[in-house]
Amino acid sequence: MMFIFQIKMLLRKVGLLAPLSLLSFSISCIPQQGTGNAEPYGGVRDLNKKDPDDPHGSASTTYEVKAYSETIKVLVAYHSEGLHRTTYLQRDDSRSSFKEIATEYTEKKKISGSRTYEGSLLSMRLDSNTAYVRLKKLQGDSAFHQISSAVYDCKDKLSNAPFAGGLGTQENPYKICTAAQLNNIRNEYLGSYFVLWSEIDLSDFQEGAGWMPIGDTYNPFYGNFDGNLFAIRGLKISRTGNEGPVGLFGVVTNGGVLGNMNLVDADIRGSNSAGALVGRLSEAKIINIYTSGSIWARVSSAGGIVGSVGSVNGMPCKFSISRTHSSSDVMTQRHYPAGLVGHVDSEECSGEITDSSTSGRINAYSSTRTDATGAAGLIGIAYSAKISRCWSTAQIIGDDASGGLVGRAHHGSIQDSYFAGDVTARFGVAGGILGVGYNDTVVKRVYASGNIQSPQTLGGIVGEAFYDPAVKDSFFAGNLNFLEGSQTNRGAIVGYERTENFASMENTFWFSRLGTGALPCIGNRDISRCALGMAEELVDVSKFYNSNLAPLHFWDFENVWEEQSLNFPTLKIVY
Repeated sequence: MMFIFQIKMLLRKVGLLAPLSLLSFSISCIPQQGTGNAEPYGGVRDLNKKDPDDPHGSASTTYEVKAYSETIKVLVAYHSEGLHRTTYLQRDDSRSSFKEIATEYTEKKKISGSRTYEGSLLSMRLDSNTAYVRLKKLQGDSAFHQISSAVYDCKDKLSNAPFAGGLGTQENPYKICTAAQLNNIRNEYLGSYFVLWSEIDLSDFQEGAGWMPIGDTYNPFYGNFDGNLFAIRGLKISRTGNEGPVGLFGVVTNGGVLGNMNLVDADIRGSNSAGALVGRLSEAKIINIYTSGSIWARVSSAGGIVGSVGSVNGMPCKFSISRTHSSSDVMTQRHYPAGLVGHVDSEECSGEITDSSTSGRINAYSSTRTDATGAAGLIGIAYSAKISRCWSTAQIIGDDASGGLVGRAHHGSIQDSYFAGDVTARFGVAGGILGVGYNDTVVKRVYASGNIQSPQTLGGIVGEAFYDPAVKDSFFAGNLNFLEGSQTNRGAIVGYERTENFASMENTFWFSRLGTGALPCIGNRDISRCALGMAEELVDVSKFYNSNLAPLHFWDFENVWEEQSLNFPTLKIVY
C-alpha cells in the first residue's frame, strides 16, 4: 500500500535527528487530569474542525488524542476511507507549546484484540489504556515511547454528591460529569482544582435570569478549571440590571486559571462587563478556549472571552490569554465591545494576549450615533498590553476609535499580527490595526488587508496618533473608503497625527486598492513626511507575498509566519 507521509523537523538548530533521539528515553507520565495547570494538551481551537489539535482535519473530521505526556502528543484523525492521518507532536519548551514533528496516513488494523495504526514512518498500538508509539528514524532504526492514556467514564458518577470524585487538589482535582456538579463550584470550593469528565448541557439552568455566574466581586473564583477539551452548551444569562459582571464565571482573580474548553452558542446579556467565559478578570490566566454565540452589554465592556480586566479587592491587575479563539457576536450600547476582551481598566493593568484570534461581528452603537467607541477585533481599550501572534477577520462597526485589533491603546505593543476583516466608524476614527494610539504604543510586523471606512478619519494601520506611537516593518494593503461626511484625513499608515511629536515609521509600505492616487503616509502631513525607503506607496501588491522583500524580510518565517503562495502570509499554528 502506498502511504503519503510528510516529516517536519522543526528544531533545525539542533540538527536533523535531535528531536527524534529524545524518544529513546523513558519518561514519567502525568495523567492529563492531574497536571493542575489547565493545559493537559496545549492545543488550539479552530472553528473549521471538530478537533482543534488536528492540523490537517476538516469540518467533517473527528479525532482522538491517543497518546500524550508532558513532552509528546499523538493524534489520530478519522476519515471516511480506510486511511487515518496520524500526527506526532513534541513539546517546544521555548514557547510552552507543541510543534508537529511528523504526520502520515496510517492503516488501522486489529491484531489480537489491540488496535494498531501502521505506516511507513509512524506506528502505534493501543492496549487498554496504554499507547505504544513507534517513530522510525531516517537510518531505519526505531524509537519507542510508552505512555499511559486516561479513561474518562462518568457512569455511576451521577449521584447527588457535589462532584464525581477527586479531592480538589492539583494532584487529584474534583471531577465534573453533570451540569449540577458544575453549578456546585461555589462557596468553599472557589479556590479548588477541577476537571471536566464529560460534555455539559446547561439547558436546565436557562429559565428566568439563567445561569448564576461562578464567583462575584466579594467571593471571586481563584481556583483552576480544566475543561479537558469538552464542550459546555446551553449557557444562557440575562442579568441586565446591576447584578455585576456576567459570564460562565463572574469574577476570576488571585491567580485563577481557566483552560481547555468550548463554550458553544452562549447567550450572554448583562449591564457592564459581560463575557462568554468571564465577566471580570484580575490576575488570572486563560488558556486554549473557544467560544461562539452572542454577548450583549446594556452599557459597556463586552468581550467574546472576557468582559473587562481590572483590579478586584486590591489584587494586582495582571492577565494572560493564549491559544484562544472566539467567533461570538459582541455588542454594546456604548463603549468597548471586542472579540476577546472588552475593556482593560487603567495603566495599573498589564497583560499579554498571544496566539489567539477572532471572527464574528463586533458592534458599538448609541442613540446619537456619536457616543459608542472602542469597537475592535481583540481589545476595545488596552493599557500596557502586549499582543503578539494574533489575528482577526471580524466585521467591526462603531461610532469612533474603531480598530481591526485594538480600539484604543496606551503604551504596550502589537506585533506579529494581522487583520483581514472590515472596520467601519460611523462618526469618527477608524484604523486597520489600531483605532487610536497613545503614549509610545509600538506596532511592529503587522498588516491590515480589509476595508477601512469612516466619514472623517481613516488610517491603514493607525487611525489617530498621540504622543509618539511607532509603526515598523509593516504594510497596509486594503481599502480606505470615505463615507459621506467631512472626509477630513486619510493616511495609508496613520490617518491623523494630532501632536508635533511625530509618529515614528520605519520600513513601512502600502498598496492602495481603490486607485485614489498618491496617498500620504499620514493623512494630515505633507507626503514628504514619509522618507524614501522608510515608507512608500507600492504599485504591486504581490510584493507583500514574498518573504525576501521589504518589509517581510525582517519577519520570522521559521517560527512565527507561514509564507503563502500568491497571498499574504499567515501565522503558524501553535499547539
